[in-house]
Amino acid sequence: MEHKLIIMSINEIYDCVTSGMNWLTIYGGCTYAGIMLSNFPSLKFSKKIRTQQELDFVVEEESHKLGLKNIRGILANKGKCHGLAYIGEDGTPTIEVGGLYASKSGVRHELYHHYKDHCNPMKENWFPEAKYWFVEEPLACLYQTFRIKI
Repeated sequence: MEHKLIIMSINEIYDCVTSGMNWLTIYGGCTYAGIMLSNFPSLKFSKKIRTQQELDFVVEEESHKLGLKNIRGILANKGKCHGLAYIGEDGTPTIEVGGLYASKSGVRHELYHHYKDHCNPMKENWFPEAKYWFVEEPLACLYQTFRIKI
């Protein structure tokens, strides 16, 4: 079997790269939007949490699935859509959920931030907002909706 060397001109290479980038932008953008938008139906149709006791039970149940321990859950009354994962002043991993996020799905989302260690200060020098919106948040949305761990 004989192999032939294929030589492309600069214009052909440019056309291939441009075409590939267009497809990546279209499909990448659609995939990103789909992941980010998938969390709203997940939140809307998930089991609602109405009391601190219900939250404690769901946090314990969902934490166990991720191998997390000693997560504090706070049922917050801070608006229509409130979800937050952080390390408390005493060093305890904490999640707050309220409004639309006061659901089993919202708890899963916030716990995934702890699972992937998103709550520790940024070590990288690039924009923390970019990492949050384009890496951390899509991963948490994937787990929240489809229980996919990446």
